[in-house]
Amino acid sequence: MDSITSLMNEDDDNSLLVIVADFNIYSWGQRAQTVQSEGRDGRRFPLITLPTFIENLLVFINAYLMLNQENQIALISSVIGESYFVYPPQPQQALTDHRCISEQIQSSLERINTICLENLDKRSEEQQQQDCTSSFSAAMSLALCYINRIKKEFPSLRARILVFNLSPDVSTQYIPVMNCIFSAQKQSIPVDSCVLSTTDSTFLQQASHLTNGIYLKPQRQENLSQYLLSTFLVDSFSRNTKFALKYDLSKITNASATTSATTTTTTTTTSSTNSN
Repeated sequence: MDSITSLMNEDDDNSLLVIVADFNIYSWGQRAQTVQSEGRDGRRFPLITLPTFIENLLVFINAYLMLNQENQIALISSVIGESYFVYPPQPQQALTDHRCISEQIQSSLERINTICLENLDKRSEEQQQQDCTSSFSAAMSLALCYINRIKKEFPSLRARILVFNLSPDVSTQYIPVMNCIFSAQKQSIPVDSCVLSTTDSTFLQQASHLTNGIYLKPQRQENLSQYLLSTFLVDSFSRNTKFALKYDLSKITNASATTSATTTTTTTTTSSTNSN
């Protein structure tokens, strides 16, 4: 925690992004066999592969860290039956140098990629028939606990959660997942969702709706980095500010148009009077 304290100050621009990424080996293995997904217009698009997903995720993380030197990030991996921190390895071990943060996350993700690819073809049929669901509720709990810990030190910190989901919803996780969603809602923590599976996630639709987050199921997954940078890069405060600015500009534009119309009418009336 000391390293985080040394980085953060009382600046209201402090932002914390906790990413929950689905690295379920079984889900990625099934995905390799599916290859394509059908878009809303009936066209078929290639599904993103694990190495490409990791590359796009790193691009997004680096862009987020470059936005503000005060920005902080955490990455949680959701796998079969458990969840754990990819970064920071321990909550109190967060680094202050964004370059070091990026390098450490990249190294960890490359290791995850290697492990996943090595084990994709090693799962026996018996293993595939077992419970191979991701521990999404546990990952959400980790994210909320980490945010609570940091916000005790910095109450003005703006925090949000971004979930990358690949595995299907599991009914047995409904109650714990909803408890996490209600907890995030109560604490005003937006939950953004990027669904990479071929079907929508009811859990994440509710999570994003109830917490004022964004739910996205990208149609062209090969362009994932563009979706991430244009949709999830800025926090909810900046999104609201953007909309407020648009609203104010529209009022100014309308007022200018009204003034212009009034001026034109007055000029026309004056010209008619002079002619008479």
